[in-house]
Amino acid sequence: MDRSSSIFLTKREVDAAKAREGRYHLWDTKLAGFGLRVETSGTKTFVVRYRADGGGRTAPRRFVTIGRLGVLTVDEARKQARILLGAAAKGDDPALDRQARRRAMTMSTLIDLYEAEGCFVQRGIRQGEPMKARTRAYTLARLRHHVIPLLGHKRVSEIDAGEIEALRAMLPWARRPETRRQDRGSESLFEAVTVQRGR
Repeated sequence: MDRSSSIFLTKREVDAAKAREGRYHLWDTKLAGFGLRVETSGTKTFVVRYRADGGGRTAPRRFVTIGRLGVLTVDEARKQARILLGAAAKGDDPALDRQARRRAMTMSTLIDLYEAEGCFVQRGIRQGEPMKARTRAYTLARLRHHVIPLLGHKRVSEIDAGEIEALRAMLPWARRPETRRQDRGSESLFEAVTVQRGR
């Protein structure tokens, strides 16, 4: 359950925010819509919330992630929040704009974005924490050696579930341990996926 509260977000207050049993938000008292999301893992992320279509109670509520604490300071996040909230006040919809930009990205660009802003553990007791250096290096190497040669030139919006499943089925590390084989490189992987698509 999200138990939110309001406080003036300073470095001291943000650093003092502790993990709880459930995710919660701390909303800034001086800049309405600017907040800090604290996950059960303790991960802290700056966010913005606003009403789309110029506001009003009937307008849909939107959330936009600004960035994680550590990547951004409180002051840097507050500046970005002002820009986003200003755009929303003018009638723009920053959340939908961001989604449209991501759909227009190529897979190669999306992987670059993942390297810059992602690389966090997705499940388990370390969920939300940054990947360890070796795991991060292996993950990015796999994406660059296998996904980019096959799908890197395609726009994210053009890739369907069948292509992802075909790719996943061919990846050496995605197989069961008893059937896992040495990685034979992206060329053989490309041939295998091409054959499967031609069936």
